[in-house]
Formats: sequence, structure tokens, C-alpha cells
Amino acid sequence: MIEDNPTNLLGLLNITPRQKQVVTHLLNGLTNKQIARILEIQEGTVKMHLYSIYRRLNVSNRGQVLAKWRSLNSKAFNGNLELLN
Repeated sequence: MIEDNPTNLLGLLNITPRQKQVVTHLLNGLTNKQIARILEIQEGTVKMHLYSIYRRLNVSNRGQVLAKWRSLNSKAFNGNLELLN
């Protein structure tokens, strides 16, 4: 599981509260179906949220979201948030 609280850093990315929930579950390795069940939404809705998140982060898949998260997390703890601009 993601050890740090992703919600704090994700707040800086200007995504909706629901998108924060979706990406937090994604970062913890859940499938779209699992995320949908937990959030009580349709799997297609999860996919739409992920598409928006991918666009916001300028990535094209789940693995790249995780890599971007690690990069942002690392830079945030070094006091440098260049990637957020």
C-alpha cells in the first residue's frame, strides 16, 4: 500500500475529490472493478475518472500514474514541486 497519504499531494494536482479517491485506490493496486465496488459506482465511471487523471498527469496508463506519483512524492519531500507547474 502507498505509505504516505496521497490525498495531500494529490490536492495540488487540481483533481476532483472523487478522482482523488479513484487514484488513491489505483495507487494501492486495486483493479477498476474493485474500485467501482468500493466507491459504489460503475466500472465505466472509474474508467472515465482514470482518463481524466491520465490527461491531468500527462500519462497514458496505470504504471505511468504510479511512476508520476513516486516522482511527485519524491520532489515534494525535497521541497521541489516543479512537476506540478
